[in-house]
Parts: sequence; structure tokens; C-alpha cells
Amino acid sequence: MRLVACRGCGASIMFVKKVDGRNHPMNPASVKLWIRVDDTDVEDDERSAVFQQVSGYQSHLETCPNAADFMQDRDPKKGGKS
Repeated sequence: MRLVACRGCGASIMFVKKVDGRNHPMNPASVKLWIRVDDTDVEDDERSAVFQQVSGYQSHLETCPNAADFMQDRDPKKGGKS
């Protein structure tokens, strides 16, 4: 895992390749996440939902104080990148 400094805040980050081929900044520290593993409808009683704890990484865009500087309009009809 290659770490680089965030251009916005200077924190160490890593990049992961998304399904669409673009890179996404992630915080390199592993965090515990809860994911839903059952297939009950959203309208069902949430108290019966089944969750599992997993380890994962958090998007740096959620924690960077300057994330808005890097958020671009991705709609090409509005002049953003596709």
C-alpha cells in the first residue's frame, strides 16, 4: 500500500481503484464497519435486521476538512468531468 499526502489537509492517504476505473482517496487506518447481511425489506421491523461487523477503510472525503475543494460536478451536461 503506497501512502501519499492529501493535497487538501496533508494527511496520509491511499488510493483505491473504483469499478469505473477512477481512483478514490481512502484513510489508510482500518476501521470497524457494520454491514447488513439479511435481505429483509426496508419496511420490515429494523429490530429484526441482521448485521455483521467487518474491517474496512473510510473514504478520506468523509474526514478531510477540505474535501469540498476536490468535489467536482461529474455531470458532463453541466460542464463537469464525466
